Amino acid sequence: MKSLAGAAVIAVFLAGPAWGLSERACSRIWTKADTDGDGVLKGAEASDYLAAIRRDGRVAPANGHIRRPRFMHHCRVGVYEADRGKVALSEAQAKSLAAAAGYRGMTEMVREADGTWHGTVTIGHRTIEVRVDPDGNVVAEPVASTAFPSDPRPAPWDLG
Repeated sequence: MKSLAGAAVIAVFLAGPAWGLSERACSRIWTKADTDGDGVLKGAEASDYLAAIRRDGRVAPANGHIRRPRFMHHCRVGVYEADRGKVALSEAQAKSLAAAAGYRGMTEMVREADGTWHGTVTIGHRTIEVRVDPDGNVVAEPVASTAFPSDPRPAPWDLG
């Protein structure tokens, strides 16, 4: 009996704590989540993370604000790992990432099944489709011109 209990203690010790993501991965997630750079997730920035905290059976901050130390702790112990190690971006976060990449004035964005957000923005006379993938990468492509559909010439931005 003593050897069984001793083996269990050793197994728990060797297994170590059940950690979630690495410090580096959590720092990248924090940087993307803290869109206004004020060091506190609140409002739209915090909503998905607060939901993950509650889903994990933990008590979310009463004021709805998540500061970096608490965020990092929850990330490191796996609270935010429900969806393959990342929390899905909200529309507000996707728009903020697009704006940071220079695409301001975004229309309503639509989320695809894979977590990618897409919307359009008009810059000058050009309509540009902007996509933000679940990792926060922003990709933009001009939308084909339909202003003069009978004109066989390519749009100026299609000339490369």
